[in-house]
Amino acid sequence: MNLYIKGMFVLKKIVVLFLLILFALPLQSLAANKFSDVKTYSNEINFLVNEEIINGYPDGTFRPTDFVTKKQIAVMMSRTLKLDLNNVTNPGYKDVSTSNTAYREIAAVVEAGIFPKGTYFKPGSPATREMMARAIVIGLSLQGDTTISFKDVYTNNPNKTYISILADNNITTGYEDGTFKPASSLTRAHFSAFLARALNDSFKPGNDKTLSTQEIVEMHDSRIL
Repeated sequence: MNLYIKGMFVLKKIVVLFLLILFALPLQSLAANKFSDVKTYSNEINFLVNEEIINGYPDGTFRPTDFVTKKQIAVMMSRTLKLDLNNVTNPGYKDVSTSNTAYREIAAVVEAGIFPKGTYFKPGSPATREMMARAIVIGLSLQGDTTISFKDVYTNNPNKTYISILADNNITTGYEDGTFKPASSLTRAHFSAFLARALNDSFKPGNDKTLSTQEIVEMHDSRIL
């Protein structure tokens, strides 16, 4: 009988210890298993999931290496800014009809100045790094030094100011060769990293604390963002 009581006492301690460890884990860590294919920037992605800004796919993947589309950025920025989607003005794009699943989000972000007006929006086309810079800087009303330069961001680039402000806010560091690659397409994981940094300083390069092996890989990758 004493052995039985002792065994139950030990089992109870194990259960209590397990529960303490479970509830001590941050929400971001608990969400880490949400996407089976996320290896890098998992904290940033999980942060945006918790903020109800991004979602994965029905098959349980996030597809981090897929290029993020202009349509997806419109949706994510509208959620980030909690834009009014009920009273939108038709932006007049020939390729964005009112039946488009993201019509309201696209109309809202255009009205907010996040994307420029024009004849075509090309909702399914990959977004570029300079588009991301404009979207985040205008959307979040970021301020900063407009004189920071990259070798491949020329003075006649209409997004030069946004790229400079993004760099001044430590949201991007550019590539190790001194370039920014403004016209390069952006992956879903990289856009998530940029947006998370803009919303939460703890994700910015240089704010790392105790680093795991995976985080060291992410930190190195952050130096070329």
